[in-house]
Amino acid sequence: MGVLTRQDITRYYQWLLEREPEPEAIASYVANGATRTQLVQTILQSGEFSQRLRRLGAAPEEPASNPVVDLKDSQFWRRYVPFWNPESRVPFVETGFQTYRVTTADGEVTIKSMLSSLELALLYALAKDYWTGEGEIVDLGCLYGLTTRCLAEGMALNRRVPDNRKLRRIYAYDLFLAEDYSWWSQGSPTVHAGSWFSEFLSVNRDHLAAIAPCPGDLLHMNWGTKPIEILMIDAAKSWDLNDWIIRKMFPRLIPGRSVVIQQDQVHYLEYWISIAMEYFSDKFEYIDTIYGSSAYYLCTAPISEEEAHRALKALPFEEKERLLLAAIARSRPSAQAALTGTHVKLLADHGQHDRARSVLAQMSTDRLSEDTAYDFSAIARSDKASLTTLLERG
Repeated sequence: MGVLTRQDITRYYQWLLEREPEPEAIASYVANGATRTQLVQTILQSGEFSQRLRRLGAAPEEPASNPVVDLKDSQFWRRYVPFWNPESRVPFVETGFQTYRVTTADGEVTIKSMLSSLELALLYALAKDYWTGEGEIVDLGCLYGLTTRCLAEGMALNRRVPDNRKLRRIYAYDLFLAEDYSWWSQGSPTVHAGSWFSEFLSVNRDHLAAIAPCPGDLLHMNWGTKPIEILMIDAAKSWDLNDWIIRKMFPRLIPGRSVVIQQDQVHYLEYWISIAMEYFSDKFEYIDTIYGSSAYYLCTAPISEEEAHRALKALPFEEKERLLLAAIARSRPSAQAALTGTHVKLLADHGQHDRARSVLAQMSTDRLSEDTAYDFSAIARSDKASLTTLLERG
C-alpha cells in the first residue's frame, strides 16, 4: 500500500471509534505478531472500511499514476472495476448487460458497449497508469464511444504526461453506422439518420480536445508513421480488416512498451485474430485474457513493413490450424474451452464439417474458474449453441 498518510491514520481512528470492542481484537492480533501498521493497512483495504467511508462522506483516493506498472499483475486494472471497488473513478456505471450510465456535458445518458466493465477498466488503467506519451493511443472500433471515454478519462488523470501533450492523442476509428446493427443499437433522437456519431460526440464532449475522431471505412483510411503506445482493436471483423490493422499499425508499435488489446480474440467468428497473434508470437508477449473476450499483449520486438505485409489469409489451411491451436494452448486455461469455438469455425469455413462437428461435441461449457475475470463458460455456451445451429445448416 505504501507509506501511510496522516489522512489515512485519521480515517482509521474515525473508523475505529465505531468499533466496540475492536481494541480488544486488535490487542489479540498484536499479541500474535501483527504490527499496528499492518493492521491499519489491512483495514484501509477492506470492503467494510470502504462502506463506512461512504457513510462518513469521505471516499478513499485512487492510487496515483505509477511510473512502473506490472502488466502481469491484474491488480493494476482490477482496482478500477466498480463492483470490486465502488470508489473507482471510471466514467461509467453498469446498469445491465452491455448497458452503462455515463455522466456527460449533456447530463446523464445511457449508452451501450459490447465490452464488459472489466475490459473498460483495463483501458482506463492503461491510459491512466501505463501511458507515457511516447506513442499515440488508438481505439479501433469504438461504436458509441465508451471505450474512447474510458481512455480519455484515464489520460486526463495521468500525472506523468503534461496536459499540453495530451491534445489529439487518442485516435477513435469507426464507421459509426447503425447499418447491420439494428439488432443491437439503441434508440435516440438522431439515430434515424443511420449514424451513432452524434452519440459518440455527446459521450466524449468533455474530452474532445484529447480525441481525434476518425469516422469512415477503415479499409480506405491510413495511419502514417506516428508511434502507437496503446492499440485497442475491436475492428478486426474480417480477414481484410485484420490485415489492414497489421499492415498499418503493427510496424508503429514500440518494442518493450506498446500494449495491444484484441477485444474479439475469444469470439469464435474472428479466429484470424488468434492466428495473427500466434504468427507474430516472436514479436509479442501474451499477458492475459479477461472476460468478456479481450486478450492483451506486450510488443517485444519491432515488426518491419515487409513482415507486416504478409497476407495471412493466403496461408495453407494446415498452417492456419497449427497457429490457431498453438494460440489456444498459449491462452489462459479457463479461456481455452471457449476458444475451441474458433477452431470449429476455422474447420467449417474450410469445408471440414465432420471434423468441426467432432471438435464441437468435445467443447466444454463447464465453469473452469471461480474468478469472474476468468470465467468464460457463458461465452462457451453461447458460442456452442450458435455453432451448432451453423453446422446444422450445413
